[in-house]
Amino acid sequence: MSRFLIGLVVAFSATQAQAGFITTTFAGGNNQSGNMFDVSVGSNALIVQSLGLHLNTGTWTIQVYEKSGTWVGSQNNSAAWTLVDTIAGVVGGGFGVSTFVNVVDFVLGANATTGLYITTTAPFTDAMFYTNGTAVGNVAAANADLTVREGAGISYPFADTFTPRIWNGTINYAAQVANPVPLPATAIPMGLGALILAFGFRRGFPLLGA
Repeated sequence: MSRFLIGLVVAFSATQAQAGFITTTFAGGNNQSGNMFDVSVGSNALIVQSLGLHLNTGTWTIQVYEKSGTWVGSQNNSAAWTLVDTIAGVVGGGFGVSTFVNVVDFVLGANATTGLYITTTAPFTDAMFYTNGTAVGNVAAANADLTVREGAGISYPFADTFTPRIWNGTINYAAQVANPVPLPATAIPMGLGALILAFGFRRGFPLLGA
């Protein structure tokens, strides 16, 4: 068996995705274009799948950026950031309402801190509600998978910074956790068969009867 297929079998049998979410607050109290803040991940890598944002009424374009390590010191340096996704035509739900935003999946690495910049593309605006904080880096929300820290309000794109601020919102994710229950003996061959079939299609291998 090739190393590729062995790796797929190991991944198939050793991990599973476990859905989770974390919410800071929707208290509002202040607003600007967007927020920069740090998230710290525990022992399981997380796949961010969608967000719940605290957006003012109106139609907005949302951008999500990430960077390895803290955002602090890179708030005005666009080169330090990677654009994850741009989502146009997001209709804000208004004060106190979570606006669902589907973003392209991206990974927050295990045992690491990642800076996030979640913003509208409207400079110096009241587009995104957030809350005044107590100190940059203080814990805004935490669970077993993820800690969200106080950060800054930012005028788009990488302009004026207002601290400390608490991002208002929800991060929906899937945690890549070790499989706590061994798969049944029949599951691995079935899964392996599906993986071989998929691999064959991708590599253009001929199939029986084809």
